Amino acid sequence: MASIAQQSVEKTLKAALTLSSIHYGRTHSIAALIDLLAENGIAVPSELDQVRRLTPFAVAFRYDELPPQPQQPFDRSWALDCVRQVRAWAESLLREKKDG
Repeated sequence: MASIAQQSVEKTLKAALTLSSIHYGRTHSIAALIDLLAENGIAVPSELDQVRRLTPFAVAFRYDELPPQPQQPFDRSWALDCVRQVRAWAESLLREKKDG
């Protein structure tokens, strides 16, 4: 579940960058993608900052490495909420672009 949530958030952030014609290079880092959005004047709501916690799950599961052991069990409902929040934000960007 963690890697699926990470990938969903990563791809959604990349879609937001693409929508604004911003080149992002090869990265799986959610933090780097959020920073790139901010550097290019795209406001990312502060409540989405928490999705940065998903970044460690990117490379670990894709390349057969073990992710760092969390201090507490992975919260699936939190991860699903993150995916939903990022998706809603990206959809609002798309609507603005469409209406603008």
